[in-house]
Amino acid sequence: MANKELYLAEHQDNRDLESLFCKEKLALDSLPQEIEELEGRIALLESDLTNPEKYQNIGITAIANALENLKVELDMKLEQYFALEQKVNVANKRIIIKILDCKL
Repeated sequence: MANKELYLAEHQDNRDLESLFCKEKLALDSLPQEIEELEGRIALLESDLTNPEKYQNIGITAIANALENLKVELDMKLEQYFALEQKVNVANKRIIIKILDCKL
């Protein structure tokens, strides 16, 4: 019975890793670029707030609102990225532990 439970647990870990390395790996790979783009857009809007020609044409409130929305989006992307990195670290530790257990 214990062998069956161990087998099922190992296969569940493998399925979890496969799931991670499919959907979440794609997200983990794309998030740095998305974060960089958001940071660039934020820097541009912050620059627009210091340029009277820009904020008089567009409106200071519109720029400030857009800036706030981008900062919220950036925070969400950063949280998502760090959570995925943490998940990868945990998965890697599990793999290392299994390898070490096999060698013992």
